[in-house]
Amino acid sequence: MSIAFNTPRRATASHNGMKRRHFLAAGLATAAASVSPAFGRASSLGTRWKVRLSEGFDAICFLGPLAGGELYTRYYGSEIAAFRPRLPASVAADIGALWEEAAGPAGLFGPFLAVIFSSGHDATINALIAALERPEILRAPYAASRNWDASAWS
Repeated sequence: MSIAFNTPRRATASHNGMKRRHFLAAGLATAAASVSPAFGRASSLGTRWKVRLSEGFDAICFLGPLAGGELYTRYYGSEIAAFRPRLPASVAADIGALWEEAAGPAGLFGPFLAVIFSSGHDATINALIAALERPEILRAPYAASRNWDASAWS
């Protein structure tokens, strides 16, 4: 399993002066280090965490709020209000339609896409797009994983 956090490279909007991503990444690293003195070394007994930049995962995870689900609007209302009006209406409609379609075999759309792209094609939005143009590079690692679900891939 690979988890990525995007850390802004330049100043961005923050809540009360706190960068959420920095706080989350630091908290996760602290928690992981406290339960595993071998944090960062491969172990057959647990998950090996890789914390790294990923503009692509940020974009994937923001699809949920952009789709307008109640869970997300309750927590990310101001972010949605700031970003969604900038999207062309057709793109916003497509995000909502994809989200609804994914509610079937794939389950939650954002987490499903995060699993698909976790093979490393996620550093930038351009990398996501390039990988989508060659789905075989995404399918092979996904098919080899314990998360493989042929019905979700189709």
